[in-house]
Amino acid sequence: MKQLTEFRTLFMANRMLTGSMLLFYLGIALWLGGLIFFGFGVASTLFSTLPSRDIAGTVNRIILSRLTILEYVGGCFIIGALLLHNRQEKGFVWKLPFIIIGVMVTLLVVYSLIIGSQMNSLVLSISSFDHPHPKDQDSIAGFTSLHHLYSSLVKLNLGLGFILFIWQTLLYSLPNGKKSE
Repeated sequence: MKQLTEFRTLFMANRMLTGSMLLFYLGIALWLGGLIFFGFGVASTLFSTLPSRDIAGTVNRIILSRLTILEYVGGCFIIGALLLHNRQEKGFVWKLPFIIIGVMVTLLVVYSLIIGSQMNSLVLSISSFDHPHPKDQDSIAGFTSLHHLYSSLVKLNLGLGFILFIWQTLLYSLPNGKKSE
C-alpha cells in the first residue's frame, strides 16, 4: 500500500511531464508507425498480389487517405505534447522540436493536399495503368513524377520524425524532464 501511495505522489508531482510524454509517444507512434507500416507492409503487398495495377492503385488511395488522417492526428498529439513540456523553456534546444514538427506538418500539407490532389486528378484522366492508351502517356509521366516527389517528401518526413523522436527523448531524459541550471 505504501508503494501505491508513493507512486500516486510521484505521478501527481510529474503529471504534466507524464501527460506530455504520453501524448508525444502516441503521436510519434501514429505518424511514424503508420508511415513505416504502409511503406513496408501495405503498398508493396498491394501491387505484388492484386491482379491489376488499377485495382491496387484504387485500394492504395483509400488506405492512403486514412493514413493521412492518422498523420494529422499524430501531428496534433505531438504539438500538444511540445506545448505542455517545451514552451516555457528558453534556448534553441527546447525550440528545435517546434521547428521540426512545423516543417513536418508543412510537408504533410504539401504532399497530402497539394501533390495528392494533383495525383488524384491525373488518375481520373488516365484510362488504365495496366493497358494505357497512347493519349495517356503524358498523364502517366506526370503521375510518375508526382509520385516520386510525394514519396521523397514522405521519406524526408520519416527522417525528420526520427530526429524529433530522438531529440525530444533526450530532452525528456533530463532531470525532472527539464533543463538543469
